Amino acid sequence: HPHRSRRVAIVHNGIVENYSQLLKLVEEGGREMASETDSEVIAHLIDMELDETGDPLEAVRRAVERLSGSFAFCAVFDDHPNLIVAARQASPMVIGLGRGANFIASDAYAISKYCKDFIFMDDGEIALITPDGVRLIDVGGNERRAEAQTVLFNRPQDESGQYRHHMQQEIFEQPEAVRRTIRGRISDDGTGVVLPELEGFELKPRCFHLAACGTAYHAALVARFWIERWTGIPCLCDHASEFRYRSPLITADDIFISISQSGETADTIGAQSLAKQRGARTLTVCNVPHSTLARTADAVVYTHAGTEIAVASTKAFTAQLAALILIALKAAQDNGMDDVPRRLKSLAQLPELIERALECDSRVFELARRFAYMNFYIFLGRQNLYPIALEGALKLKEISYHFAEAYPAGEMKHGPIALADKRTLVVGLLSDAPTYGKTLSNLHEIRSRGSRVIGITFEGDEQAKDVCDEVIALPRVPEDLAPILWVIPTQLFAYHIACELDRDVDKPRNLAKSVTVE
Repeated sequence: HPHRSRRVAIVHNGIVENYSQLLKLVEEGGREMASETDSEVIAHLIDMELDETGDPLEAVRRAVERLSGSFAFCAVFDDHPNLIVAARQASPMVIGLGRGANFIASDAYAISKYCKDFIFMDDGEIALITPDGVRLIDVGGNERRAEAQTVLFNRPQDESGQYRHHMQQEIFEQPEAVRRTIRGRISDDGTGVVLPELEGFELKPRCFHLAACGTAYHAALVARFWIERWTGIPCLCDHASEFRYRSPLITADDIFISISQSGETADTIGAQSLAKQRGARTLTVCNVPHSTLARTADAVVYTHAGTEIAVASTKAFTAQLAALILIALKAAQDNGMDDVPRRLKSLAQLPELIERALECDSRVFELARRFAYMNFYIFLGRQNLYPIALEGALKLKEISYHFAEAYPAGEMKHGPIALADKRTLVVGLLSDAPTYGKTLSNLHEIRSRGSRVIGITFEGDEQAKDVCDEVIALPRVPEDLAPILWVIPTQLFAYHIACELDRDVDKPRNLAKSVTVE
């Protein structure tokens, strides 16, 4: 949000929670608001303080003292053309060091084209940035030595020209993203998990707490099945935006795991902060080194998905699942489970299995074109495929703008089946699991009421062909690996429907890649 006062212009990301009080203050000071946006009040505050002090740094420092909420902003001044003053509180800000120029952004990747050395600002800090240098000062006026860190990004390029969108490219990069994430983390003899980043971090808590937002939350839900099944330790999953406000019963005997592609998700940062305050050990799973979650957690397991450009997450999600299954198996190992080698043997084959799953693309393309104009979409799954149903519905909503919902298959008869008619499409997720027959029965019920049904199932499943209108067949895998493969056709389905509807696939409306405000 860019705004201007008399001699000051600002750009702001965040929320000014005490906007009403500050609005009254600036209006009493004779300033006229040109908009109804809370960001504009910051420009007027700084300009008013500049009248008093004549010093840009002191003007920003005094303005920051008045602000409540999460914010990151930069201010420039008519009378100081080679100066940017920036401030952050509970919202990310990074400074890039270039040659004869310096840069500032909320995400290092945004300026990685121009620099490789970065200074990550701490909460409550103010930065003075000129072409020649950077000074960091806290609200109290104390200066901190600005230490730069080198971060190298691989900027993805489609040299072949075979992809229409970044999202499509990232879907097809998933085998390599998972391969990089598990590489070097299985022992040479294939019998144990090797996570040097968790050395001395024993996974034997009273309880695991997982918190994340959006797609990462769905990864947490899948991980809960693995952790509880393999360790016998309770595992609770929360939307990070809800965690702090439900008085969670988390103690120093627990482990808190946060999950975020960017490592800058505001709600997840807040949840992790609360867990640390309660004395819990904290572990984060993220894709971006030096991000806020990575810097503030007790331990980090990085995914190696590579840079993800499209707003709707695909390869970061499967990489999160790969990292989380390794953490779950490490927890099983720490707690004396003797079945880890067998499960690791299956896990090592996962990249090749994803490559085979991607072969369904032409089939999904055909179905997406046929069913792109339905009124309503329902995704159904049971157990560890229910989170994949949630993820499939979310992807379709994000990039096609169609209304889609997900339910545990057994819940259909408890209300949602009232939605069944010929304009409703149901996508049912069927794996080779004990609940297979029950899910098949649920799909039969809803199809008998007029809805069209697509079944995503395993190769050789003849029963599904009798119950579903259409079937997408995937390689037969152990039940525990099914979520990582079954998500692939749901991503492709959303992608091809969005293309059919001519949506902006990589940058869907109203969404941001990194949600840095609550």
